Amino acid sequence: MLLTAAIGWCCLLSGCLVHGVRRINVTNQPAWWGSLQRNEVLRLTRDAVLDGDYLTFGAYQEIPEGSSKVPLGFHVTPEMFKANPSKYWASLHLIPKGTRFRCVKLERLLGADQSEYALYAEIMDGEFKGMTVHVPFAAGHPDKKGSLHLSPYMGAEPAEKGSRTLSCSAGSTVCASKPSEPEVLWDLTLGRCRLQ
Repeated sequence: MLLTAAIGWCCLLSGCLVHGVRRINVTNQPAWWGSLQRNEVLRLTRDAVLDGDYLTFGAYQEIPEGSSKVPLGFHVTPEMFKANPSKYWASLHLIPKGTRFRCVKLERLLGADQSEYALYAEIMDGEFKGMTVHVPFAAGHPDKKGSLHLSPYMGAEPAEKGSRTLSCSAGSTVCASKPSEPEVLWDLTLGRCRLQ
């Protein structure tokens, strides 16, 4: 009986009974970032919506349970929001294509049923400049170091792509950048420049 109580208490303290998901902050561990880098700047390739502090390409609003006892809701795309913004809830906002984000935090979310990465980025442009939000840009296996990568299906690309010309070659370690911008380094593993 005492052993069961001790195990239950340990589980409660570790959060496994309360939340079911263990959050491990790996922001300062470069091996977990994979082909992305901390402070790397990404740009949206399509419009998105910001729902509170979560960037998405389709927000979901739950409708309180009615007599059917089945949870109902509706999906809101950026196109739907642009057509009639006042129709939706106050915490929903349009984030336009081209907006830049700086990767600032990475967590491994480990659960009994599902594990995933949670990537957070600071908005660098527009009305919400400076706000840190959860972004859906990356994919990978959170139990395998180095597997994190930019998902080609999630609407973002490196900001350097097409935005400016960097005089950078494999023989140099520092790329030319404007004094007002973070230092840009040549990454031999990625074969391209990245922000430091």
